Amino acid sequence: MAEVKESKLVQPDVIRELKDCCARHLPALIAQPVTETTLKAAFSLLDGDTLRFEVRGQAGAIFQDLAPAVVSYLIDNTLHVFVGSVTGFTPSTTTGYLTMTLPPFVIQPDMRRFFRVPLVDAGRVQVRMEDQGYGIYEPQLVDLSVGGMLIQFPSDADPNLEIHSALKVHLAFDEQVANYLAEVRHTHGGKYGLMFVESPDGMDSLREADALKEILGAIEKAWLGKGH
Repeated sequence: MAEVKESKLVQPDVIRELKDCCARHLPALIAQPVTETTLKAAFSLLDGDTLRFEVRGQAGAIFQDLAPAVVSYLIDNTLHVFVGSVTGFTPSTTTGYLTMTLPPFVIQPDMRRFFRVPLVDAGRVQVRMEDQGYGIYEPQLVDLSVGGMLIQFPSDADPNLEIHSALKVHLAFDEQVANYLAEVRHTHGGKYGLMFVESPDGMDSLREADALKEILGAIEKAWLGKGH
């Protein structure tokens, strides 16, 4: 995979940027690894040392106080990312609020390929997989990242793949196609976490990386642009 370079915004530039995000009510993707929770929110208010996000219609979401969460958002089609600690979450079926500590810096990755991006339009990305026994599978894509993806099978069509199973993966989104060798890393209830190992043809590794970048960028825009 191509090396990912990044630059940083540091305080006080961070304060100015986050105030602007709140004024524009920009949408953001917030993920907390410890609770495995990911949701969409909108920048709402910067107050002292905390940043507040507005969360609509996601009462079932769970966030742990004092645990870190990753926030990613787009400004002029450029991804910005920071990590803060959650200081409070008030869920609601209508409008709730999540507060976080201010970050010391904001990262601007050159490639939008760090985080698991949920698929908001089911079936938009076509997934086709082949195992070593030449079995063919077409699961539903749940989320995608530079390092792998989460897929799901209906209960009556679960192939019961084993951990460390090797697979050839074909991803297609509009005119973009990416091919990777992958390995099953975890499984639960018909869902499988796959890690991309490499492209099937080393000569095409850069092309595959570029195609994956385009697919990730497209589904991330769909996620962030799906209203608040």
